[in-house]
Amino acid sequence: MPQQIAKKIISLEEYKKLLDKILKKIQADKTFQPDTILALSTGGFPVAVATAKRLGIKSRNVIGIPVYKDDTGDYHLDS
Repeated sequence: MPQQIAKKIISLEEYKKLLDKILKKIQADKTFQPDTILALSTGGFPVAVATAKRLGIKSRNVIGIPVYKDDTGDYHLDS
């Protein structure tokens, strides 16, 4: 059964709190030491850079690849 994704508009403060929780979980796993972030986004690439910085990843190691939504609602790497 496909997972349903709930959409909600949140404030910047709520976003920061959620991001803090996620980053703490990532940083708690001492076996996971990423040195690169691949950002597949529909406009969220700047978020990837900020996240990388918080994880100690140099921004030059953030690879942004835009994805596009087609008429059927599917996402693709090309337009």
